[in-house]
Amino acid sequence: MQDIIVYISLDAASTEKETLLPLILSFEGESAYKEYNSAEAVAADFTGEDSLTAKTAAALFGQVNLENCPGRIKKVAVYGVESASEASAVTAALDTLRETQDEWYFLIPTTADKAMITALSNWCSASVLTQAQLEAGQVESEKLLMVQTSDKTVLTDALKGNKQTVICYNHDAANSHIPAAWVGRVSPNYPASVTWKWKELYGIPATNEKGVDLQELLEDRYNTYISNHGRRYMSEGICTNGEFIDTVIGRWQIKENMRTKLVNMFVDTEHVGYDEDGFTMVAQTVIRALDEAVEDGIILKQNGSGMYTVTIPKRSDATEEQARNRIMPPIPWSATLRGGVHGVKVTGVLTVVLTSSEN
Repeated sequence: MQDIIVYISLDAASTEKETLLPLILSFEGESAYKEYNSAEAVAADFTGEDSLTAKTAAALFGQVNLENCPGRIKKVAVYGVESASEASAVTAALDTLRETQDEWYFLIPTTADKAMITALSNWCSASVLTQAQLEAGQVESEKLLMVQTSDKTVLTDALKGNKQTVICYNHDAANSHIPAAWVGRVSPNYPASVTWKWKELYGIPATNEKGVDLQELLEDRYNTYISNHGRRYMSEGICTNGEFIDTVIGRWQIKENMRTKLVNMFVDTEHVGYDEDGFTMVAQTVIRALDEAVEDGIILKQNGSGMYTVTIPKRSDATEEQARNRIMPPIPWSATLRGGVHGVKVTGVLTVVLTSSEN
């Protein structure tokens, strides 16, 4: 007979933490898209002593050696093109890849000259669709370019007009692999939002730029790894268009989470009527997505509440055409993103197709 019995049941196995998948763009000959779980697995396929693909993967996975790293990145994809000699051929290859493999987010080329950086920036910038493109039926899957250079002339005024582009500078860019290390250090936090500035990187040399030269780089929206007050860390965590990286990723997380929750709601609900009850049901799903963004630190919390507003439309707000096509009037919402140091206000308009109350 046992005097004390302790029994613990496991109701559900733990699920793998959601993440954003990095894609290493290799220029060591054509190779099919493949996902890897370790740097060693990448090195087994890219065996050259000076393989930039293997070194990039090592920098990505190696950040777990830092005591303050939030966790080891779980997976990386690699896709190889013949060479980096023709930028248009590379972007065409990426277009072809997206027809079958479009779940990745970070685009990390192993090397890139000025022409390649410009082409990849234009390509990633176009991954953010307009409302008209979305209403026309196009599917959005944003990509964020993380690239490095030792060329201070890369970041032109035209490039500053692009979205989804992060350019890192180092005098020894060919050997520093800042983008991969930075993604490996920060992305395991996802979906929680953290600033990309101030991050220590493992195995990365600090830039030799100092004083005015360094200040000009930072003011020109380059990111670089600096040594200051006895510590090394990344500065500034900014995209070429002036947006902060955490803002860009946070906005994408909200969009993706909102889309997923709405699809699940419609699939799991027998009937969503084209009336105020149905409109409220949809709006509540939007609110749940925003609440999760608050808990993940993406949307600012003040006095215990998330800093966002949602306007639920009424049935009388629908036009005749919207009612005829079972399209719900837009749900206007706005939120203040927390950011690393300050808030940024974003707005969204959600348009949803519903069933009519008669069917």
